[in-house]
Amino acid sequence: MKYTQIKVTCLSRELDRVSAVMSAIDPALMIEDYSDIEDMDTCYGELIDESLLNADREHAWVSLFLTEDKSAADTVAFLRERFTAEGLETAISVDGVDEADWENEWRKYYHPVHIGDRITVVPAWQEYDAREDEVTVKMDPGLAFGTGTHETTRLCATLLEKYMSEGDTVLDVGTGSGILAIIARKLGAGETAGTDIDPVAVRVAKENATDNGEEINFFVSD
Repeated sequence: MKYTQIKVTCLSRELDRVSAVMSAIDPALMIEDYSDIEDMDTCYGELIDESLLNADREHAWVSLFLTEDKSAADTVAFLRERFTAEGLETAISVDGVDEADWENEWRKYYHPVHIGDRITVVPAWQEYDAREDEVTVKMDPGLAFGTGTHETTRLCATLLEKYMSEGDTVLDVGTGSGILAIIARKLGAGETAGTDIDPVAVRVAKENATDNGEEINFFVSD
């Protein structure tokens, strides 16, 4: 599908007002704002790329993406009218963007992932001949996090294999694709539940559990 990107440049201090006007067209906005990049202060010890540290702090950029059935000209005219009425200093650019099929394009690079001594995560659309002692998990993460390739997932799965006892109760917080909860069940866990703040992730996790023949309580939670 072809999208038209309408990108508005504004002063950082007027970002909220510009976003409010643009959200009248589409609430799904892409915002680029580097004004507070150095104010980040969390427990994770972020490493900030030099290009971000040198970015323009006085301006921000807000983009919305129109499908082919919507008029870019009418949208730009509306935005200019509203920005003028609000006394907002802005610049508008328009660009055609081809939609990459991100949900499916990555599949060509996703192959069976071996974790620990006997766990293998297998893409749901691939055939795989497992060893007799191998624990296999079929996985289609879709738009959720959790393919088995990320270091955190591999670490947690390895620890489950090493330390979890059969029949243990398991809670997977931030379950994503449901991969760790499913691995736990495959390794013999008892009652198992998984939570996520993202309803899409919960839906994907439920589908993956069903595909693996496992009964797991997935639900949305904060």
